Amino acid sequence: MSQLEEVLKEFEQDVSNFISTDVVDIESGMSMGGRSIDPEFDGSVASAAFSDVIKSYRKAFDLLEMDPNSIQELLGRADDVLVITRIIGDRTYYHGLAISREGNLALARKMMQKYEDQIVDAVGV
Repeated sequence: MSQLEEVLKEFEQDVSNFISTDVVDIESGMSMGGRSIDPEFDGSVASAAFSDVIKSYRKAFDLLEMDPNSIQELLGRADDVLVITRIIGDRTYYHGLAISREGNLALARKMMQKYEDQIVDAVGV
């Protein structure tokens, strides 16, 4: 098991109402590693799609003459899931987390912050 897989396994156990997590290269949309407890939730599709969303936000910020590197996090809400996308490391990667709507958004964000340095170290950024 790689260092990233070990960190994500521990992360999964610490996040209440966990569904899925992925660490993704923003430019390519390629997952560096991830975990999911829901076979219906395709992390690789989410990885690529959310990379495009981040790139679109960066373009929009640039057009608005705002610093595109100031984006820290994006939040998506659906009927049954919350998706948090957090830019990490040298800003070329993001850490995505999906939790059920019953989950606590503030605690999930705190867990992402808690594990950020370990994830960045494991990716080698």
